Amino acid sequence: MTRPLDEFAQYGIFVSSNTACSILHKALGPKHQSLSSLVSTRNPFNLSTDTRGHEAPLPGDLKLYASRMTTSYLTPTNELVANPSTTAYKVLCAAVMSEHAGKPNKNGTFKVISSLKVLEPGEVCTDSYLTIGCFAQRSEAEALCAYLSTAFTRYLLLQALSSIHITRERFVFVPLQDFSDKASIDWSRPVAELDAQLFAQCGLSEEECDEIKSTISPM
Repeated sequence: MTRPLDEFAQYGIFVSSNTACSILHKALGPKHQSLSSLVSTRNPFNLSTDTRGHEAPLPGDLKLYASRMTTSYLTPTNELVANPSTTAYKVLCAAVMSEHAGKPNKNGTFKVISSLKVLEPGEVCTDSYLTIGCFAQRSEAEALCAYLSTAFTRYLLLQALSSIHITRERFVFVPLQDFSDKASIDWSRPVAELDAQLFAQCGLSEEECDEIKSTISPM
């Protein structure tokens, strides 16, 4: 099968696998909207990786998540208070791949995302993480977290990764979904069922579904 080698050049990405290319074409679709629009820039709260707060919370403090999900507490600053994500529900996502040097695990599969967590209003993070979404309702953040946990989403993210670093731009192949309570997908269902729905939504073939399931390991 021959195909243009620069078909994803507008994203600055080269995809070598024909099966992966077919999956991407179906996922992108004619009216593709990317999840990138919900992803923060690097260091969303301007808190360096080594930032640590105090151990015991004081009234009005913000809860800080640092590397390895360690927690401490910060006194709010004007900059943090002005950030809309500080007072919203959002999903914390590790900014580095789970695989060492971007290599697959001993089973030849990738987890891609090492950690995901719904953050409450009043919870922030260091540069070790990205945040995704900015919601008034916890249910929407939980739906997004479920979507990010699927093999479907992590496979599409993997196709855009050229290093171990996960950034906003690397979510370019991941379709934006409806995370409200009016969504056509019930995001509270088990991940395997969500994957089946997402595969069907994109019209993936059995071979393409098997490609995703054989590449991505469970969260």
